[in-house]
Parts: sequence; structure tokens; C-alpha cells
Amino acid sequence: MKRLIQRLETRVAAAALVGMLALPGGARALTAPAAGDAFTVSTMPTTNKGTATSLEVASTVTTTKIAYMQFDLSTLPSPCSGLVNQAKLRLFLKTVLPTATGGDFDVYRVTSAWAESTIKASVVPTLAVSPDISTVHVGVGNKTDFLVLDVTGAVQDWCDTPASNYGLALVAQSGLTATFDSKESTSTSQAPQLEVVLSSAGPGTIQNTDINFESGVNNIAVGPGTLSSNTTGANNMAVGDQALNRNTTGNYNTGAGNSALYYHQTGDSNTAVGHSTLASNVSGSRNTALGAWALFSNPTASDNTAIGYSALRQSNGASTINTAVGSEALRYTTSGDGNTALGAFALKANTDGGSNTAVGNEALKANTSGGSNTAVGDGALFANTADTNTALGAWGLRNNTTGFGNTAVGSSALWQNTTGDLNTAVGSNALQGNTTGQSNTALGYDALLNAGGDNNTAVGVAALAYSDGSSNTGVGRFALRSSTAGYENTALGHEALDDVTTGYANLALGRTSGNGLVSGSNNIYIDAGAGSASESNTIRIGSSGHTATYIGGIYSPTVSTRAVYVNSLGQLGTISSSQRFKTDIRSIGGVGSKVLQLRPVSFHYKKEYTGDQSLQYGLIAEEVARVFPELADLDSDGKPVTVRYHLLSVLLLNELQKQHHTQEALLVEVAQQQQTLDRQLQYIAELRQQNDDLRSVRAENAQLRAQLDEIGALKARLAAVEAVLPAADAVKPIRAAAAQGY
Repeated sequence: MKRLIQRLETRVAAAALVGMLALPGGARALTAPAAGDAFTVSTMPTTNKGTATSLEVASTVTTTKIAYMQFDLSTLPSPCSGLVNQAKLRLFLKTVLPTATGGDFDVYRVTSAWAESTIKASVVPTLAVSPDISTVHVGVGNKTDFLVLDVTGAVQDWCDTPASNYGLALVAQSGLTATFDSKESTSTSQAPQLEVVLSSAGPGTIQNTDINFESGVNNIAVGPGTLSSNTTGANNMAVGDQALNRNTTGNYNTGAGNSALYYHQTGDSNTAVGHSTLASNVSGSRNTALGAWALFSNPTASDNTAIGYSALRQSNGASTINTAVGSEALRYTTSGDGNTALGAFALKANTDGGSNTAVGNEALKANTSGGSNTAVGDGALFANTADTNTALGAWGLRNNTTGFGNTAVGSSALWQNTTGDLNTAVGSNALQGNTTGQSNTALGYDALLNAGGDNNTAVGVAALAYSDGSSNTGVGRFALRSSTAGYENTALGHEALDDVTTGYANLALGRTSGNGLVSGSNNIYIDAGAGSASESNTIRIGSSGHTATYIGGIYSPTVSTRAVYVNSLGQLGTISSSQRFKTDIRSIGGVGSKVLQLRPVSFHYKKEYTGDQSLQYGLIAEEVARVFPELADLDSDGKPVTVRYHLLSVLLLNELQKQHHTQEALLVEVAQQQQTLDRQLQYIAELRQQNDDLRSVRAENAQLRAQLDEIGALKARLAAVEAVLPAADAVKPIRAAAAQGY
């Protein structure tokens, strides 16, 4: 009783479905498969192409190829004369040349017998005088899609005269070369076939329904050819013309729609809703397809989900664990695994790329074989074909083609990137204009907006916005904003190096540091502006507002204050004098006297090296190197560059000390000589005194002599007087007086 009730309930449900799915007027649609197909090649007259996986047509200067196909009409009612309302030929176009313009072909009836295994260019059947269909145009837009051609007249004639069913021939017009799937194709399994719509067989007759419980258990089949090959498959549901037509042992499958799961045989737990959904599936399991042509070509792959028109349509059995939601999402994927596409046309062109995630309309649309990409946002990674890119935001990395390892977060971030690799852009329009630059990092709105260089880092709104240079670093709003061709610049701070365009190797630290510099290079600015637009090789620290400077790493605690020196390598430092830091201590001695051979000069610096044109005093490094090499500092090329002026004072002190010692010795000698001189002078004075005394004696002697002379004269007179005086007694007193000196 329970079995009977179950059958009754199932028939009631099926009848309800029939009412919903019946074609207008009770018409029904059937499919006639290809019984044989082949093509001939004019340049290979003895070669049979009956086993080829493609049908080729061509008309070129050197080659003509004609495709032939014949159809099995046994699926139609017999006889079918008068029952054919419409018949359409379905062909799957694989390739077409020329790609720019495409070409045309005609469809002829074959009017004599031929066999798939024997036909060749030297043995061909005859064709009708005129084509049934003329000038069918195909172009690149028709590739990997079906052509549907109306051949109602031919099929009606074959039904009226079955013996005339020799099939159809495709004949290319001049210039066309094209290929179609043959019935031997295993990659896409889209063989030529006829879709025939039959008229009603009579009033009240239900011809769309085939309810079958005789093979397998718990199956529901509604529609012509549904589950017609089932053997032991159970718990299947097929609704629609030819749905689950080839199923044999597959279980828990649901096919709703004409040709849904048509070729399915053994796979389990598949769900197909829509015209031709999962039509080519043979043994794949756990697939879900919702939408016309969704997962159409999949024969063996499992665990795919396709929702939307033609979603995962070309999946040919080598791709698994894909999820496609949206019209034509992952349409052309053939062998890629682990892809997720959410949005119309998302990952549409993907063929064998794997582990991609695309969320948004046209996200990763052009990706073919790139893997491990993530695109979230309308048009994100639209043109990408490379690997390991991440785009989050509308149009992020939109034009990327082969660039890999890029990350774009924000609307239009890395939009123009095509082949640049390893770039990171976070912020709306960040790195928007980058096309081929590599290893750039941009964080902030418009950061590296129009960048084309490599190895740049920009953090801040519009930082490095217009840069085409390389190896620049800008941190701060508008940092290095105007730089175009500059390279190896570093700017840290709001508007730091904002005016630089072509300058290179500049460093600026601090708000507006380096402002005013345009083309200068090799400058360092710390909280300081530039001296001129083109200055180079300059270091500026601080501004006029600063009143004190403290620099660590130079001062040593051994003394309270000391001078700061710079060596030839540019290192700043002080000189320690304690013997604790010294060895090989010895007096300078006579070597220091070479300092006296140096030539002091006056000079002006050359204008190209400094703006200071005041008169200078100093030494010439080359002359010093020749006379006293220990005082000359050399550059990296071994050329004299400067003088160790701080050593001059010690050498001069040594010379001064030597002179001082000499002076002291001279002073002692002079003192000794002075003493000798003093003694000599005293002696001379004494001699002079003695001489004076002698002179006095001489004077006295002279006086005495004069007196003696006077006395002598007196004596002479006296004698004369005496001679005349009368007597001697009278002159005795006079004699006595003369004798006493009177």
C-alpha cells in the first residue's frame, strides 16, 4: 500500500510539473545527435579526418577544407513526416581567422552517401546546387560559443524522405579559416546536434512527460528522454527535455531544464537548474549549476558551484572546487581549481588559473591563467593575467595584465598598472597612474598617483603624487609631491621636499624641510629650508628660530669642553689628551721644524664650490702633502683634500718651546756677558778715574813746574838783583823768603 501511495503522489507531482513545463500547444522538443562527422583537406587528398576532435573549414589561397556531418533521427517519432515545426543546427565554434574581421561560410545539403571512416578529399559526396543557408558570418565574438542555424527545411525533407538524409556540409567562403567541435571532442564535448521541435500529436495528449519508476528507485523524470538510460541510479529528479538523459548509476542528482545533466552517467549529488546546465557532466559529483549553460562543459570535475547564465560554462573536467555566482562568472575556466567569482563577468576569461577570488562586476574578468589573486570591487583586476595580486576597491588594479605580487586597497588604486610587480597601494587613487613600476609602496589618498618608477615609498595624502623617479621615500602629506624625475630622495614630514622636481639623493626631515629646492641634489635638510632652488651637496640643520644645538655621540666626558673635528670620512669627534688613551708617547723633537717650511697663502674659493667669495687664509693641501705628509688628509682616491689644521698648534708649540729654550740660554749667556761687561766697565771707570787722577797729578806737576820755573826766574832775577844790591846782608831776608817758596 505504501508503495502505491508513493507512486500516486509522485504521479500527481509530475502531472503538476507537466502543466508548468509543457511547450505551447502541446509541442515538444527533441535532440538528434550527430551520427558521423569529418572534414576533408584539399592538400591531403588521401587522408581521412573522421576521428579528428575538430571540424575544420577553410578557403585560402593554398587550402580548401569542407566539414561534413550526419544526424541520427531515430530519436524522433517514426514516421516524423508532418511533425517537425522547427529544426536548428547547433555548432560550437572554437577558433576563427582572421581575428580582425572573421569570415563567412555556407551550409549545403549532402546529396549522396558518405561514411565518417572513409571520406577524404579524393572521395567526396555530392552537394546540393545551392546552399540552404548562405553567408553565415563568424568572428572572434562567436568564439567558444554556439552557433544556432535554422535547418527546418532540410529536416522536414529528411522526415518525408528518410533515404535522403545524407547530412549537411559547411563550405567556407574566401579567406575564412574556422574550427568547430566534433563528436570526438573530449575536452569540451559539444558535438554538432539538431534541436527539433515537434508539433502536438493530438488534443489532450501529454508528450512532454516521461514518468519512470521501473529503473532505480525514488526517481522522478518529467520530459522527453529524461532519465531514459537509468539503470540503478536512485533518488534522481529530471525535469525538462533530455534532462539526465544518459544517467545510469548516478544518485541524488537533480536536473531541471532542457538538456540539464544530459550526458550525466555515474556522478552523485549534482544539481542543475536551467537550459543545458551541467549538460556535459558524466561522472562529476557534488556540482551545483543554476542558470542557462552553467557548468555546461564539465564532464568529470566535482565540487563546483555555478549560479548565473553561462557561469563556469567551459569547465571541462580538470577544474574543481570552483564557485561562480553571476552571469558568465568563470565562464571559460577549464582546468583552474579553487576559484571564487561573485559578480557578473567575474573571472569570465579564466582558463587554468587557480585559487583566485573575484567579488564584483567584471572583477578579474580578463584573467586567464593567473593564480592566487584576490579582487573585490567593481572592475577590480579587470585585465589581470598574472599571479598573487590583491585588489580591494572599485577599479583597483583594473588594467593589470602580467604584473604580479601587487596589493591595491582603495578605489582606483593601481588602476593603470599593467606589468609592474610587487607594488602595494592603500588609499583611493594610490599608485593610480603606475604602469610598469615595481616594488612601490603607497599609503594615502593620491599617494604616488602618477608614479612610473621603481622602489618608491609614499605615506600620506598626495605624497610623491607625480613621481616618475625611483627609490624615493616620502612620508607626510604632500611630501615630495612635485617630484617627477627625481630619485633616491627621502622626505619625512608635512610638505617636506614638496618643490623638488628633478633633484636626487636629497634628505629632508621635518615639516616643510627642504622647501624651495627644485633641482638640487645630495642635500640634507633637518627642519630647514633650502638656500636656493638648485643648491647641491649642502647640509642645513635648523632655522633662525633655533637658539641652541645639542648633538650626542661627539662630546666625551673626559674634559668639560673641547673642539669638534671632522675627519676625511666626514666623522665628527673630539680629540682626547689623557695618556690613558695614548701609546708610543715620545717628544716631537726636530721633526716639527718642517712646519716652518709650509707656505701660508691668501685665496678665494672657486665660485662653483661656494657662494662665499671673501678673502681666505690658509695652506695648500698638495704643498703640505709634499713637505709634511702627516698633516694632509687624503680622499678615497688618495689625493690631498684638506689640512689637519688642529695639529699645527701642537707643532708650533713645539717650535715655540724650542725657541723659548734657546731664548732662555741666550738670556743666561747675555746675563753672564752683562756681568763681564759690567766688570769691564767698572774697571774702565776705575782706569778712567786713575787716568783722571794722573791727569790731575800731571796738572799739578805742570803747576809745580810752572812755579819752579817762576822760582828759577825769581832766583835768576834775585841773583841779578844781588849782583846789583849793595850788600849781602841787605838781601838775606829776600833770599830766605825765596828759599821758603815765597
